[in-house]
Amino acid sequence: MTTSSHGLRAELWIARILKGGIMLSGGLMFAGLLLLSTQAETFVFPAENPSVRDLYHSFFDETGAPNMASSFMYAGLLVLMFTPFLRVAATFVVYLSQRDWKYVAVAAFVLFMLIGELIIAFH
Repeated sequence: MTTSSHGLRAELWIARILKGGIMLSGGLMFAGLLLLSTQAETFVFPAENPSVRDLYHSFFDETGAPNMASSFMYAGLLVLMFTPFLRVAATFVVYLSQRDWKYVAVAAFVLFMLIGELIIAFH
């Protein structure tokens, strides 16, 4: 396989990651809006953003059923926010497989910055 065909294949995978993240995010938010339309009278929007643990419990605990609509919308937003993170991680792997060390270093720097932001945000 030539370098150009390998690069094209890598770009296709990165494009699939971006498209998949956007489609999944949109689907989750649309499902949340559909649920919201059925719960319009009883829906209470949370006063603050839920943690990842709260989202998990609202999806998998019976007590979270009244806020299922907002859980789907928040999950869609989380997927949308993590999609660029996955793109940088995929780019890092591509450059690593191509042994393009200059871009490996740049992608690693950006990836570590994003990981640091996630640690600070969810701490």
